[in-house]
Amino acid sequence: MKLNISKTKVISFSRKTKALIYDYKLCQLSIARTDSIKDLGVFIDAKLYFHDQVDRIQQRFAALCLIVSILKSITVILLLWRS
Repeated sequence: MKLNISKTKVISFSRKTKALIYDYKLCQLSIARTDSIKDLGVFIDAKLYFHDQVDRIQQRFAALCLIVSILKSITVILLLWRS
């Protein structure tokens, strides 16, 4: 199996304030470290919290509510226009 080094990230899961940091290398190149990661559509941070996931769901829900309110007002205007 081939790994794309530019897409490969390292994350250390720990609830401690100072996690152990090790420099992982693949083909003599250091792998980039990240604090949160998306796996199977779920965002998880290094402390195993789902704050990123909840924030993204809230943003999508707010956008969906805005679209619904805009479409609702358009349908009312069209209904009045056609009558």
